[in-house]
Amino acid sequence: MSSDFLVLLQRQEQLRQRIHSLTTTLESLPTIKGGNKDVVITTLNEIRSAVLAVDSKIKEYENSNMELRKEINDLRQQLEQLDSHSDKSNTDEVKNKSHVDTSFTFQGMSIPLNDDQHAQRVYDLFKQLNIEHKVLNHEPVYTCEQASKYDNLLSGAHCKNLFIKDKKNNFCLISAVEDTPIRLNQLGKVLKDKLQGKISFAKEEELKRQLGVIAGAVTPLALINDVSNSVQFIMDERFKTEFQLLNFHPCVNTATITLAFDDFVHKFLKHLGRNPVFIDFKSI
Repeated sequence: MSSDFLVLLQRQEQLRQRIHSLTTTLESLPTIKGGNKDVVITTLNEIRSAVLAVDSKIKEYENSNMELRKEINDLRQQLEQLDSHSDKSNTDEVKNKSHVDTSFTFQGMSIPLNDDQHAQRVYDLFKQLNIEHKVLNHEPVYTCEQASKYDNLLSGAHCKNLFIKDKKNNFCLISAVEDTPIRLNQLGKVLKDKLQGKISFAKEEELKRQLGVIAGAVTPLALINDVSNSVQFIMDERFKTEFQLLNFHPCVNTATITLAFDDFVHKFLKHLGRNPVFIDFKSI
């Protein structure tokens, strides 16, 4: 809005206030006679004429800007169309990615993602080992934050799992309580007999190749896929001292399974020939 137009609006308001003041004066002084009353009426009419002139100027200003307003509206419509097209493209991209990643090859087998059959091997092994458990099916989750909305439905430790490697591609799976701080730059000192040099997160392709799961579904239950026992396994000391129940994904991120700590260590890991290393991460 230009400064000239603002001046017109201010002038219009001033004149209207003056008209109101003079009209009130006339109504409050009904006994004014002769020339004095004529002077007031004349002044009132002059001000009304001035207001009409200002109104006319404002109208001209508005008319002169109709084309500009039309252009602005056209631009807004074009922007909305672009936004709509962008949203559709993003949706299509997600759909296409989901379509591409419906399965992957692991040890010569085609493994379906987020599929009940992929988790069935875990359930079958639990039945074989007589491990009591509960399963909560849910929407796919890819982070601890996304999974936290189901925390109130689960008893026991809420876990986070990290798949890391060293510079020589030695792999390690770390399972810890969700709120336990883990500092990768300090782990090298603690794990120097297991990992060498700089430690970093493994790539998703390496995760698929070593444990047969995707990012978002990392779980110690995927150790059933590490038939060569090449992946080191480390557990948070807090599991042993603070919790009786643990919650893990059963190799898919569309479910969470709850089982006893003792059953996990003394039945599941023992069956796999695993002896977990417990570390007090809070002391690192």
